[in-house]
Amino acid sequence: MLIMNTLQRIKKEFISDNWENSSIAQFRFNPSEIWYQVASYHWKDDKLNKIHPDHVLDTVNFPVIIKGFTAYLLHYLGDENEQVIIDRYYKMRLREFREAEDKKPGSSMRNLDAEFYHFHISHEKEFVVFSKQINPYINKDDIELIQQYTEAYFNYIQQVYSPKNKKDRQLSVSDWSIVFYYLDEASSQEGTKTERMIKFIQENNVVNIDGDLTTFNFLNKEYHKIKKRINLNDENSNSSMSNKNPQNPLPPERIKNILPFLKKNENAYETADNDRQYLTDLIE
Repeated sequence: MLIMNTLQRIKKEFISDNWENSSIAQFRFNPSEIWYQVASYHWKDDKLNKIHPDHVLDTVNFPVIIKGFTAYLLHYLGDENEQVIIDRYYKMRLREFREAEDKKPGSSMRNLDAEFYHFHISHEKEFVVFSKQINPYINKDDIELIQQYTEAYFNYIQQVYSPKNKKDRQLSVSDWSIVFYYLDEASSQEGTKTERMIKFIQENNVVNIDGDLTTFNFLNKEYHKIKKRINLNDENSNSSMSNKNPQNPLPPERIKNILPFLKKNENAYETADNDRQYLTDLIE
């Protein structure tokens, strides 16, 4: 991947007087905030001096001028290919979003991946506009190159991560465990549960938040959590639901969301829909 001269200087954090606006400056990357700040210098007695002490990079004396994907791109451009940079940045931001939203009441009933996609698009477009503050420092070719990469970023995540184009990966591992629960209960249950679960993971491409195939141990853990929230009474009862112990029932919306994945199995679909209705009545 080709890095043009001014972008190379930004990435390497060189102090340079060869910027397009003739300033003497250095760009500092903040890995926790994912932004670049600019530090200004001047010549005095044939020596290059800092205009402000840089033991603390405050945002007044060292203004932020590049944010979001543009900053992340410039920091890693040349080290990784485009797809790796895009995927890693999007998944990092998604993890941050989920970690914050998972703590809020009702998060178990929300499709956080879908929410994040729309939230992220809006914020990143604001960051693209904000990051145009870099333009006076770099040449026209570099401006165009950054624009091409940011356009590629939005096009790529629209194709790969948009909820509309992501039907096969729309479910979380936890929701896939609901699908497995109903399909397995309705099946002839050949082989061990471990074997059936591993086969289910592989056949349905059950992936985690990073897009990697989930493990048996993780899906099994989620399965047992779900099973307890569906079967609120003795697991050996003939009825899948009971009103004896209604603590922490599974939100019926979560069963509703997985019903399309059960349509090929009439028994599994009917049982799940009955449980959904029972849970709705129980909660109301």
